[in-house]
Amino acid sequence: MSKVKFDVLARTGTYTNAGGEEKSRWMKSGVVFENEKGYLSLKLEGIPVGPDWSGWFSLFEPKPRDGAGPGPKTDFSDDIKF
Repeated sequence: MSKVKFDVLARTGTYTNAGGEEKSRWMKSGVVFENEKGYLSLKLEGIPVGPDWSGWFSLFEPKPRDGAGPGPKTDFSDDIKF
């Protein structure tokens, strides 16, 4: 079974946040999978266009998605009485 090894992102420009700091704007363009034999495969889902994209992609370890954390809570050592 293949698993996601990296998220593929492209820096598409910058923006200024509410605190006045300049931040990079990123677009998720795809993922890199690793199969059972250790081979890596790239699946591109989108490619940015425009003058702000340098043509480079960056690979980052995937972050857990909201609601897709490590699993349900199994430590039930609280003081709630039933």
